[in-house]
Amino acid sequence: MKVVCKACQYTSEIHKQTIEKELLRLKNSSTVMADEALYETRLKVCSDCRHLDISGTCMMCGCYVMLRSALKDNKCPKKYW
Repeated sequence: MKVVCKACQYTSEIHKQTIEKELLRLKNSSTVMADEALYETRLKVCSDCRHLDISGTCMMCGCYVMLRSALKDNKCPKKYW
């Protein structure tokens, strides 16, 4: 799927495998990750949000919600979580 990043207007092609690979890289680093229950709760909130694009991008900040919600200290730009 082609995605245009709102932050930088860069057009890229991203696949679920790419996001999963990045999640694995983050888990194997010193990055503090959200636990599975928190991650799933955040994804559910995002999936019901009107600002979620079909590509999995938050249209408020331009992030991929699968990545943003995985990091423990991240916050939703609309303060939904």
